[in-house]
Amino acid sequence: MVPSQTKLPSSAVYDKLKLTAQLLLPAIGALYFALAQIWHFSYAAEVNGTIAVLNTFIGVAVVWLKSIYSARGSQYDGSLVWTEGDEPGDSVLRMTSIDLKALETKGEILLQVKGRPPTE
Repeated sequence: MVPSQTKLPSSAVYDKLKLTAQLLLPAIGALYFALAQIWHFSYAAEVNGTIAVLNTFIGVAVVWLKSIYSARGSQYDGSLVWTEGDEPGDSVLRMTSIDLKALETKGEILLQVKGRPPTE
């Protein structure tokens, strides 16, 4: 378990690691293995095995980071709180804990919904 005050990598680092594990390393491994067969490169199995091990390690790190982000709610840029309004049947949605930097720099934000809509 990671303490809640432990600094985690930014979402940009997470996204790059995820891209590396899902796309780049498998593509490089397949490319090298195919070219090694055609052009008789040395150590095709060893290079491809090394890439596979690196990819597995990075993939485990990505899953671990995602579980920590999810447990902390770090993936959210703020909250959307749903409460009852002043009049019966009215609902009020209020944004709280919004990361203002996210509003300035991101093209989209992710809000966690708290509370439930009132039932009639």
